[in-house]
Amino acid sequence: MSKEKNKNNDDFELCFKFYEKAIEGRNFHYQNYNTWAHYYAIFTGALFIAYYTITDNACQFLSAFISIVGLITSICWHLTVKGHYHWMLSWIKIVHAYEEELAKIARNKKKKEYRVYSVYLKSSENVYRENISTQKLTSIFTIFIEFAWSVFVFREVYYILQRLRPLCNIENNVLTIIIVILLYVIGTLLFSRKTDTNEMNGAIYKNA
Repeated sequence: MSKEKNKNNDDFELCFKFYEKAIEGRNFHYQNYNTWAHYYAIFTGALFIAYYTITDNACQFLSAFISIVGLITSICWHLTVKGHYHWMLSWIKIVHAYEEELAKIARNKKKKEYRVYSVYLKSSENVYRENISTQKLTSIFTIFIEFAWSVFVFREVYYILQRLRPLCNIENNVLTIIIVILLYVIGTLLFSRKTDTNEMNGAIYKNA
C-alpha cells in the first residue's frame, strides 16, 4: 500500500512538472507571436506611409515596388496568424492532456480535482456573451490587408502598362489581373511551407 502511494506521488509530481513545462511552452509561443504581430503591424504601417508619400511624388516604379513588398508582407502576416493558430491549438491540447492525467491521478488518490485550462465558465453578468475567436478575427483582418495591397499593386501595374501600351486598355486590365494573381499565388506558395511534424506525432505520455 505504501509503495503504491509513493508511486502515485511520484507520478503526480512528474506529471505536474511536464504540465508546468507545457504551460511555459504555450506562454512562450503566445508571447513570441505577439512580438511578430507587432513587427508586422509596424512594418505594414511604415510601408503604407511610404507608399502614400511616394505616390504623391509620382515615382511610379518605386511606388509599384513598395506595393509589391506590402502585398508580400501581408501574405506573410496572414500565414503567420494561421500558423500560430495551428500551434496554439497543439499546445492547448498538450496542456489539456496533462491536466486530465493530473485529474486522473487525483481521483485515484481520492483527492479533489483542480482544472484551469480545460474549463470554460459562463457569466450571466457578461453583456458580450459571444466567445469570439480573436485568432480568427485577426486572420480575417489580414485578409483585408492582403486585399488592400492587391488593389495598390493592381493600380501601379496598370499605370505602368498604360505607359508602355497606351492604346490597349482591355488587354492591360486582363494582364494586370493576371500579374496580381500570379504575385499572390507565388507569394503564398513560397512562404507557406509547413513544418514536418511526423516525428512529433503520437501520444503525449506512454505507459511503461
